[in-house]
Amino acid sequence: MAGVPKLSRMAAYLSKIRAGLQINYDVLVKLLERDGYSPSWIQQVFTAELMKRDCYRVQIKNEEAFCQLWARYSEVSYSDRISAASAGDSHRSRVSGSFLLLRSIEFSHPQVVLCRDQDWKCPVALNAHALIVENLENFLAFQQTLTFAINHCVMPVEMGDVDLIFGQGNSITNSLHRSFLEEYQSISCLFDPDLGGVKMFSTLFEMTGDLNIRFLLPEDIEDRLTGSSRPLSLQERTDLSRYAGRHPDLDRAIQVLRSAGRTLEQETYL
Repeated sequence: MAGVPKLSRMAAYLSKIRAGLQINYDVLVKLLERDGYSPSWIQQVFTAELMKRDCYRVQIKNEEAFCQLWARYSEVSYSDRISAASAGDSHRSRVSGSFLLLRSIEFSHPQVVLCRDQDWKCPVALNAHALIVENLENFLAFQQTLTFAINHCVMPVEMGDVDLIFGQGNSITNSLHRSFLEEYQSISCLFDPDLGGVKMFSTLFEMTGDLNIRFLLPEDIEDRLTGSSRPLSLQERTDLSRYAGRHPDLDRAIQVLRSAGRTLEQETYL
């Protein structure tokens, strides 16, 4: 039938969620994790209620994150979101801009950084260094998070010189953020020590090129992993090897994850 686009598998799931239809949520989670989204980030976007075997009613908790997923996985292309809206289909077009949330000791209330094309705007002056966190809980507890990164992850900066940035899961890797991130002397990433965090850092490192960027791990990461109840699957162990040799910090993370056979969520740092 002409004029009816075929959606990708992921887009089909997202379309059903938007329409209130039941889906196999376990499959959706596996697809998202395969593409680098962490379990904790997925839980911030969706809630799922099991109705019967393999059938879940899924609710959207984070509309902005859902729209970003839709923009990424939709196969229908329009020249811009406005044209898509004229066609009654704006959710299938990549948005023309993006935003990040930022906090600091001086500005504890979250500030919005708007990124469009190669430009960005922020209502406050930036500090010299950035700390990117993947999960909302770490962003909300920003003083605890900054203290932990500086004291336990060998982040050699003063707390007052750091901007804490909420990466919204994998959204931080949006290329629209590059010009903004280039303003910092150094970028430290406090991501989940798992396959999703490794994938996300690798993508961000490739996007930012020659910027001074680090993947932070606490000095006692081995002990923390030993006490974790999250096993590293055989498939995850295999997938981790794909990212070896890309960055010294990634090599260190991969080594400790494979050695321990376990993973962590960064909320455990709080």
